[in-house]
Amino acid sequence: MVLDINLFVAAFWNRGSASARIINACLRGELIPIYTDEVLRGLSAILRNIKAPVSYRETIIDPLFSRGIRAEARPAPVKSEDPEDQIFLDCAVGGEADYLITSDKHLLRLRQVNETVILTPSQYIRRETDRFG
Repeated sequence: MVLDINLFVAAFWNRGSASARIINACLRGELIPIYTDEVLRGLSAILRNIKAPVSYRETIIDPLFSRGIRAEARPAPVKSEDPEDQIFLDCAVGGEADYLITSDKHLLRLRQVNETVILTPSQYIRRETDRFG
């Protein structure tokens, strides 16, 4: 699964959010994030912008991505209305992800790219009720 940067921001501000639940599942090894170098660079920049402490990176970000799959981006057959979102579509295609989890309206409007279903964190949790109870 590809995790949009907005999940990390939401989880940082609200540890009980659907985004935080998904990130915690990744940390427990129940879900495997797929990422590209470009996604990691974008995440690092956003974490600096929101002034997330180094401990957040050390306890959440680094362990999560150490369990993930680094993919090579491949051009998605569709384009997002927001060019900054394209990295997530290209990551999903390159990593052959089952899901792209995001709160971004431009990506959500697409609903799917190739075999990757695009859902909000809450939609994903409802879909995977067995995993999240």
